[in-house]
Amino acid sequence: VLATRMASIDLLGIGVANADCLGEPTVRTTRKILHWLDRDDVPVGLSSSRGVNAFPWEYRPYSMMADLLPILNRGTPPPDPGQPGDAEELLIEAAHQCMSAGTSLTVLVLCPLTPLVHAWQRDPSIKQGIGQIVWMGGALKPTPDPGGAPYGNVDTGLAPGANPNAEWNAFWDPFAVEEVFASGVPVLMFPLNLTNQVTMNREFILGLGPDSAANPIYDLAGQLYAMVAFQAGYSFWDTVATAYLEEPGLFSSAPRSLVVITRGADQGTILDGDCATLVDVGETVDVNGFYTYLMSAWKGPVG
Repeated sequence: VLATRMASIDLLGIGVANADCLGEPTVRTTRKILHWLDRDDVPVGLSSSRGVNAFPWEYRPYSMMADLLPILNRGTPPPDPGQPGDAEELLIEAAHQCMSAGTSLTVLVLCPLTPLVHAWQRDPSIKQGIGQIVWMGGALKPTPDPGGAPYGNVDTGLAPGANPNAEWNAFWDPFAVEEVFASGVPVLMFPLNLTNQVTMNREFILGLGPDSAANPIYDLAGQLYAMVAFQAGYSFWDTVATAYLEEPGLFSSAPRSLVVITRGADQGTILDGDCATLVDVGETVDVNGFYTYLMSAWKGPVG
């Protein structure tokens, strides 16, 4: 939703990975949201990529709930283009479109990096058309040392034997992280260390209510976030990374040489190490500025 409100960007497509969701229901719900926003022009693709470590089923059914929300099922239904196209091919086409126009493509990745890697394995030339990868993923050991306390978001209660110091998008396929870090394509990483600074709390959700009649996105966002906000540990992970596209001044970052562990009990752990390519790592966010920006971006009519 947030990206569609940005006048400064041209949204060329959305790819869905069958990771922290159920693929086809999520494509259907995404199309409904785009139709509600009067953005049927934005194509939606479904990735064929599969991960090394699957998300627990408990995390994945929310798109089926969103699909049934009355706010997304009023009026005429969205056009039915049939089975979704391939997300990797959609990315390849977008990269070539930008190269033909003499511009560069920013790839916002709010999921594991596997679909991106599979796209450039099919067509290595698209690396030349990608100006930056903005990735919400990874977790770095905090300073000061947490003293053995886990710092990832992999819940070993739901995923026994998993790595509690990994972030899920990295843990799903650490090999893809390794390839992207070594690719030479500029990467801006938004780790949990930054995104967890912007919590999703009860007060924020309730604050969407009073003005929701005049601001329909407040209404939709409140209904969607209400499905999960009562649970502990939720932050504005994806939304924070998306906000960077229009408001980079809200953030600070620094280059680091990072490596990822790909095998064994620590797979998905990202560490400082010897990598030829530096990764730009987001470090701080103006939390109040983010909330102010978000409410402003969502404000107003849709369609």
